[in-house]
This record gives sequence, C-alpha cells and structure tokens, in this order.
Amino acid sequence: MHWYAQSFRKQKPPRAVGQLLLTRDGLEDRVRYLNARHTLEALFERGAVPVVNENDTVSVDEIRFGDNDRLSALVAVAAEAQALVILTDVEALLEAPPAVRPGAARIPWSNGSRPRSRRWRGRAIRPWAPGGW
Repeated sequence: MHWYAQSFRKQKPPRAVGQLLLTRDGLEDRVRYLNARHTLEALFERGAVPVVNENDTVSVDEIRFGDNDRLSALVAVAAEAQALVILTDVEALLEAPPAVRPGAARIPWSNGSRPRSRRWRGRAIRPWAPGGW
C-alpha cells in the first residue's frame, strides 16, 4: 500500500488510495456486496483510487490461482466499471491449454460472449488451478 500511496501522490493532481480487502464469498452475500459497493462509491466521490485484493487472512482455504481474476470481475461489476483489464505474464489467450493442444491458435480479442469463449470453461489440468478450459 505504501508503494501505491507514494505513486499516486506523485500524480497530477495527487490522488489518495484506499485499500479494500474482500473475498468472493463476501461479494456473494447481498449485504456485504452493498457495503463494498458503497465503500467503492465513497472512495470515487473523494477522488481516491481503490486498491482491491483478496483478504487472504480469512479465505486461506479457498485460495487458488485465478481467484484474484474472478474477484476483480466481481469488483468491476460492483464498481460499475466500464472495463476490466487483467494484466498477466501469459503470452496470449489461446483456444486450448498448450499442454493439451500444442500449437493452439491465439484469440486476439474476446468480450466473453462469443460461442468460442464458452469452450474455455472446463476442468482444471492442474490441482491448484480453478480450470477455465
């Protein structure tokens, strides 16, 4: 948080940051969802930048790779965001896992509604991953 605070303080105009620690379960409960949404609205109204992350201290049993991606999608909905950008070190979105189908074609763009995107859902190929293929 210190790094975020320092970085946004240097912006023109300087911006404050506020941290929200959330869980997927917390956003599935209507009252806690509304609390998170109101907190986001209050931060935006004050010109602050929300920094959102999973509250690992209360959700240790459910942590798996991809949970922050899913959490970010839920937060984007709560914040009524116009867009969600997920940064990754993965080289591209592919039609199939490279371990399953070497040479799988790249998908240059998806809004998640195309029939092809539905094929991404499936069982995980690694025990710690939530799936998605």
